[in-house]
Amino acid sequence: MKKIIATFASLSIVLVPFTVWFAISEYLRISYLLIAIVFFLDIIYSYFNKNNRLIVRQANTDLQRFYMKGFLLVVVISFVINFFVNFQPKLLSNFFATVAIIFLLYYYYSSLLEKYLSFSVCIKYMAISCVLLMSVIILDSLLVNFAHIKIHDMFCFGYKGNADYFERYIWTSTAAPTEEPGASAQFLCALFPFALYYFKGKRLWIIIGYVLCLAFLFSTTGIMILAICSVLYVLLYSRRRIKILFSTFLAFAVVFTTSLYATNDDFKLYVDQLGIVSKVTFSGKSESDSDRSEGMTLALKDAFDAPVIGKGPGYGKAIRETGYLSTFLGFMGCYGITGGCLFILFWITFYMKIFKLRGMMQKVFLFSFVSITISAFIGDTLHMFLLWFLLPIINKAFNEQIEGNEIFLFS
Repeated sequence: MKKIIATFASLSIVLVPFTVWFAISEYLRISYLLIAIVFFLDIIYSYFNKNNRLIVRQANTDLQRFYMKGFLLVVVISFVINFFVNFQPKLLSNFFATVAIIFLLYYYYSSLLEKYLSFSVCIKYMAISCVLLMSVIILDSLLVNFAHIKIHDMFCFGYKGNADYFERYIWTSTAAPTEEPGASAQFLCALFPFALYYFKGKRLWIIIGYVLCLAFLFSTTGIMILAICSVLYVLLYSRRRIKILFSTFLAFAVVFTTSLYATNDDFKLYVDQLGIVSKVTFSGKSESDSDRSEGMTLALKDAFDAPVIGKGPGYGKAIRETGYLSTFLGFMGCYGITGGCLFILFWITFYMKIFKLRGMMQKVFLFSFVSITISAFIGDTLHMFLLWFLLPIINKAFNEQIEGNEIFLFS
C-alpha cells in the first residue's frame, strides 16, 4: 500500500502543470484527483496500520500554521457574518471550496509528502515535470503551426479552461496542458530551476528548451518573470563586476529594443501583440490588462470598505465574471485587510526559510517561489496547484539542511 500511495504522490508532482488536460472540472484536476485518491487510500492504510497517522505535521512549521489558522478563522467568521448581512450566490460554494482546497492542498498534501516522499525524490519529479511540460509545449506548438494539428482537445475530458490556442501575428501560441499560454509560462518558470539543478549534464538543452517555450508561448507573464528573477539573481548573488556588466547590457538592450520598436514595423507589431508595456503598467489599452486593473482596484476598494472581515467568500466572482484577478488582493477583498495580511504573513514564512538555505538550493527555490508569487499577485491561483505544490517541499528543504543530509553537500 505504501508503494501505491508513494506512486500516486509522485504522479501528483509530475502532473502539476496539467491543470486542464485530464481534468473533470475546475476543482477536479488530475493532480487533485490523485491526491484525493491517495487520501482515501491513506485512510484505509491508517485504519489497518495503527502506526500510520493520517495527518502528520512537518517540523518547524509552527509560525506558518499559526498564520494559516488565523486566516482560516477569518474565512469562517467572514462567511458566517456575510451569510446574514451580505449574502450572494457565490458565498456557499466558495467558502466550502476554499476550506477544502486548504485542507487537501496544504494540510494533507504536506503530510503526504512528509510521510511518503523524500526531499531528493520531490526534486527529481519536479525536474521531470518541467521537462514533460517543455516537451508538450514544443510538440503542440510545432504541430499546430507547421502541420495545423491541434491536440489540445484530445486531452480535455471535462474542464477546458478559458482558452486553447491564440492566433498571433505569424504564430499560433498554445495553452498546452493549462488554461492559457500565460498559465503554462507560470508553471514553466516555477519548475525550470529544478530541471536545471537536477539534470546537471543537460543544462544547455534545458536552457534552450526553456527559451524556446517562452518564445512559443508568446507570454508576457513568462518574459516578465524571467526578467525579474534574472535581475534579482544578479543583485543578490553576483560580484560587483558582473553587476556592472549586467547593468550595461540591460541599458544597451533597452536602447536597442526601443530603437527597433520605433523603426521596424514587424517588431513593433510583435511587441504590441505581446502587450508587455500595457500589461505591466495596467494601462487598460488591452482587454486583458484593463480587466486585471479593474479587478485589482475593486479588490482594494472592497478591502477598505470591510477591512476586518471583508465582503465574504466568492464576492469578487459574484460581482465580476472574472473576479478580482489577484490571489493576494482577492483575499483582502473577500476577507478584509485582516485576512489578506494573515495570508501574506503565512507566505512570508516560506521566504524566511528559503533565505536560510545554503548554496544552490537557495537560488533554485528563490527563483521558483518568486515565479509563483508573481503569478499569485497577477492572477487568481487559489484553486491552482501552482500556489501550493512547492510549500511543503520548501519545508522539507529547510529541515533537510538542519539535519545535515547529503543533498546539501553538493549544492
